[in-house]
Amino acid sequence: MIDLPKTRRFSDPFLALLGVRLVLWLGAARAMLPGLFKDAWKLAAYHDEHFHYAHEEIARITVGQFHELPAWNPYFCGGIPGIANPQDASTGPEFVLKLLFGVGPGRHLAYLLFVVLGMEGTYRLARRLDASVVGAALAGCIFATSGFFLDVLKLGWLNFYSFELVPWAALAFLAGLRKPSARVAGGVVVGWMALMGGTYTVPYTVLLLAVLVAITTAQILADGRSAEHPPWHAPALTFATIGAVSVGFSAVKLLPMLKVVAQSPRIWEASEATGAQAMLDRILRFAAFEGQPGYVGGFVLALALIGAAIDRRAALALGVAGLFFFIAMGDFAEFAPHSFIHKLPVFAQLRFPHRFVVIVALFACVGAGITLGRLEDLLPAAGRVLRALVSPSHGPPLGLAGRLAFGAAGALLASKLALFAWTSFVTDAKLESVWVMDTPLRYDAPFRQSRGNRWDEQVWAPASLGSLQCFEETAFPQSPALIGDAKQEEYPADPSVATVERRAWSPNSISLHVVAKADATILVNQNWHPGWSADVGEARAENGLLAVRVPAGEHDVRLRFRDRYLTLGLVVSSLTWLGLLGLGLRAAFTRARARLAQLRAAPWVG
Repeated sequence: MIDLPKTRRFSDPFLALLGVRLVLWLGAARAMLPGLFKDAWKLAAYHDEHFHYAHEEIARITVGQFHELPAWNPYFCGGIPGIANPQDASTGPEFVLKLLFGVGPGRHLAYLLFVVLGMEGTYRLARRLDASVVGAALAGCIFATSGFFLDVLKLGWLNFYSFELVPWAALAFLAGLRKPSARVAGGVVVGWMALMGGTYTVPYTVLLLAVLVAITTAQILADGRSAEHPPWHAPALTFATIGAVSVGFSAVKLLPMLKVVAQSPRIWEASEATGAQAMLDRILRFAAFEGQPGYVGGFVLALALIGAAIDRRAALALGVAGLFFFIAMGDFAEFAPHSFIHKLPVFAQLRFPHRFVVIVALFACVGAGITLGRLEDLLPAAGRVLRALVSPSHGPPLGLAGRLAFGAAGALLASKLALFAWTSFVTDAKLESVWVMDTPLRYDAPFRQSRGNRWDEQVWAPASLGSLQCFEETAFPQSPALIGDAKQEEYPADPSVATVERRAWSPNSISLHVVAKADATILVNQNWHPGWSADVGEARAENGLLAVRVPAGEHDVRLRFRDRYLTLGLVVSSLTWLGLLGLGLRAAFTRARARLAQLRAAPWVG
């Protein structure tokens, strides 16, 4: 996969302009995501969509209404960590769309953004591996709207759309073998994945990059030392640089999240296996599966197999796809790759190895794109044969008109192949709009806890209510003393000793006016967390509830939530962002200065 000579083709200029490609990507995305704009304010019916919508709405309320970081989420389960929650996505750059346009339209725009990024990233990766523009465009369109993404769209798993960034990470790795700036860009891509939350995308990407390290290192060593190849340690250095930059870039999410994961690990000891035929069905059929499909269609797989027989790059792409195919089969045997991977840190907490099918789909599409390029290369040879038949060697040479005619015929044939695959794909996998539920209504009132409903979690926060019915992948502690629909959210443990009045409230801060005849315990109808502190008395746990012990007298007590890991992560990320901004400005200044020097050296400058 290291740089090899690239083939010059007559079709190269067709999609050379990014603007032209964007038109294609937007049209394809709109075709595969029906209702994206028409139903922009609506939600999907599945309860996971409601779960993620609610968490993002809570973060938007915390930032937009209370002007605080969403460090604490009082609206669910009686109060749980916000940013530190692995499923929270409020630190992702795409969260700006939800702040600006609202969570519903913002989520829809984020889907569109990631689909377009997936198409462009896969296109560039395939082009780097010498696919033709037609083949690369086909690979991009099919991967970015493959069965995997259409399936998780129905479920509302927007954080799984960070898998659309995987081709960018692979591309940055390959470019980073020679260019340090590409390594930094790769770190930003992986860091973006981490900021979006979830526990699958980053480990899967790290594993893919480790595989690419092994492949490229072996290729460098096998080919021997040559000026055409980077040094043998370049793959490992690229991997380490991507890792270091991604950690710094995403530390604001990564550090508090790792603390939560370490304290409340997901225990998953079950053995999971999927047979080879069942895994193949996920790629060949867009049908109902227990878990995610990776549908790209038989046409793509057939092209990838043909390419593996005639092209080295296509063979490597198919080899990567094959490796992850076996990983996705899970623990089908004692020696299965997943059996070893599942023992690694982080990977031990991951379920459903069939989700690795998304990596299979990516490299099957890339291999198919490379194959289309090779088939396209046959067109000039066919033209020469046809010319020899039509015009013997003693006849006049084929002129410009003839070359244009052959080029047009080749472009037509390639476009017909692409249209055939794309039409088949759309016909097999086309969806009706999945967004069918109305946006929850808003009601401004003082915050209080309600009994709630975990299946329709989206309705509570807009109504200033918390839902005590809890469904979280992480086993956050929940106090048995929580009260739904209580008369008062903050109250004395002994009403005969003290009275309490709420003066101000926000997700991360509660201000109370307390009048106590003697030392008293004030209870807050939220879960206790060590991040809570009080400026009067002592914040403590009382039967799992947040409580504060205050001395006798009249006091204005302020309870505040602070996560020191979040604070440390914010400092690290801020320094990283400033450093990256400085590097970007420096590179831009250097390019501008070089351009200015070229203009000054122009012959018309007197």
